[in-house]
Amino acid sequence: MRFGPHQRKEGFGVRRRTASLPHASMSIERGSPIRDATAVQALHFRRATVEDAAAIAAVHVQSHIETYGSLREGWSFATAVEWRLGLWTQALAEDGFAFVALDLGRVVGFGHAVGDRLTTLYLLATYQKRGVGLRLLRLLLNEVSARGYALVRFNVLASNVNAIGFYESQGAEVVERIVVEKPTGTREELVYEIETGAAN
Repeated sequence: MRFGPHQRKEGFGVRRRTASLPHASMSIERGSPIRDATAVQALHFRRATVEDAAAIAAVHVQSHIETYGSLREGWSFATAVEWRLGLWTQALAEDGFAFVALDLGRVVGFGHAVGDRLTTLYLLATYQKRGVGLRLLRLLLNEVSARGYALVRFNVLASNVNAIGFYESQGAEVVERIVVEKPTGTREELVYEIETGAAN
């Protein structure tokens, strides 16, 4: 049985934690059949490298704006990209792995994981609902499976109904709810698990 954003799975409660960094929540399309298979086939998917950090940072910030409507108070687009660039340069140089979707050589989406944790999956709005997110998810799950993990965990904001719909349509299930405390307030996140075999 799958659980939506307002349902509670018996046996787990709400955990509280303090966030030291902004949440790398998912910006992804609601699960649906691929509407334009030709468009997806025309895109190029590959493993990301440190050289992709600047493009990934820009997509991360732009997608966040498109999904949530704003940046942190007082931040400009350039400031946010510069901050994300530092984080992604470090992340791509460490033990995790990432894949990017490119359209004519330009990064339009990406996903990242470390061990059995999916940390991020973002797409530009114009590339959503075209199967791009599903392709990135499958690449990530295949790689995690190849590293010996049967399950992947990731967090989604409880308010992100599009991401929730997408992941649950692919078989992900809620295993925990957490309340994240930040200086700007609190938010609820859902912790999901998905079998790496769901990529097949």
